Amino acid sequence: MTLKSSEMKRLRSLHDRLDMDEVREIYLPLSRLLSLYVAATQRLFRVQQRFLNTKDAKMPYVIGVAGSVAVGKSTTARVLQALLARWSNMPKVDLITTDGFLFPNEVLFRDGLMERKGFPESYDVSALLQFLSDIKAGRRRVRAPVYSHLIYDVLPDEWIEIDRPDILIVEGLNVLQTGRLPKDGKAIPFVSDFFDFSVYLDADEAVLKSWYVDRFLTLRGTAFRDPKSYFHRYSNLSDEEATETASSIWSRINLVNLHENILPTRQRADLILKKSESHLVEEVSLPHTDYGLATYYIVAPAEASANLARYDGIRYGASSRDSDVLGNYLATRGGSFGVEVKRRIMLGTYALSAGYYDAYYLKAQKVRTLIKGDFDALWAQGFDALVAPTSPTVAFRFGARMADPVAMYLSDACTLPVNMAGLPGVSIPCGLSEGLPVGLQLIGAAWHEAELLRYARAYEGLTAAADWRGLEPAELHLADDPDLPTPAERALALGGTQ
Repeated sequence: MTLKSSEMKRLRSLHDRLDMDEVREIYLPLSRLLSLYVAATQRLFRVQQRFLNTKDAKMPYVIGVAGSVAVGKSTTARVLQALLARWSNMPKVDLITTDGFLFPNEVLFRDGLMERKGFPESYDVSALLQFLSDIKAGRRRVRAPVYSHLIYDVLPDEWIEIDRPDILIVEGLNVLQTGRLPKDGKAIPFVSDFFDFSVYLDADEAVLKSWYVDRFLTLRGTAFRDPKSYFHRYSNLSDEEATETASSIWSRINLVNLHENILPTRQRADLILKKSESHLVEEVSLPHTDYGLATYYIVAPAEASANLARYDGIRYGASSRDSDVLGNYLATRGGSFGVEVKRRIMLGTYALSAGYYDAYYLKAQKVRTLIKGDFDALWAQGFDALVAPTSPTVAFRFGARMADPVAMYLSDACTLPVNMAGLPGVSIPCGLSEGLPVGLQLIGAAWHEAELLRYARAYEGLTAAADWRGLEPAELHLADDPDLPTPAERALALGGTQ
């Protein structure tokens, strides 16, 4: 299922490092996850066809790959293309780059944009949007222009045809950019609107610059020596001159584009792959879990509002038995629900109201799907469980935050993404910090509760002899002893070890 050494050598771009471990640990699980997404999308499309009794052409699954110059977008796109084509449904996978949609050099020279090549204004965005629209509409033999890195220009009258693929990978610098929204509120499409999944390749700026300079030095002795090369004038530079020239181009053009247009779109990606100086992926990000808290406190109050509406004193629950129906309803709901329940009912009713349903509840459900996708990507990589703190802070005094519901809600920041993703989790004591209890959270894949409980029991067994396990709640008053000002002194008083 994985790639052979000869295939990796063919797929790898200049100066990109790619080894079998990275393919096996990062790209193979990612391709599997994407293949599952594609299969689910195709099934949904067939169901929709039957329901609507239509014969629409199949809708390709479009994957966007974004990132800076020299980060390795081309290698990643080609590896994903090769791996995706190998899964059981044997999909047809095509790949294009947005370089072909750059304006020709003649136009860029005329408009004074040669120093802005690769910036959003240097692309024929309308042509790119039309291309993607035709692809999504299932049209046959959609043509995309061809770009030559040798002559640094679009090739006139040359095209590549994309004929109804199952998957299309679109690789480019600014594919996640949205542009400026219209003031009149009219709908305008962005390139990323056509993506079903997007990947952003990330690396530190200093590392990106070193990769760019190294690549420039290598090309100076290879491709630049071709008399047809647009950069042939650089082929006779000394090492020092070539390094200075490459550094200047990077700082003057590529770094500016990175800051202004590329890096700001990073968080819009469904998956962020962080590459180290070795060009290997070293970190996988879950960008949407940050929205778990906000999403929960839209979805949960909305569900509470809908579910608790039945408790009216007539059909369900307690009843105040007032003199009339309205009085009974008001007295029952006003007297039987607590402050927090009333607060959630009010918030939920607001989120579900006609004017705000799409803006709040519907959008929160879409974010919930993205959060679940982040976790699914990790399970696809073979993780058995995730470990995280239960709360962002140590335990606080009983009732200390009752007057500040927002502070109380923020205490749930570590656990709510798990709830939103529909995953099992268990919290167990793991010791003390600053003399106060700390909770350890174990998170597992759906329907893996038994495994989680075994992990939790194993941890309890390993820490059974820890001093902090012998403490009684009443002993924690020492944590507030003014004569023991430092965390170390408080921990010592509480049992000797943390």
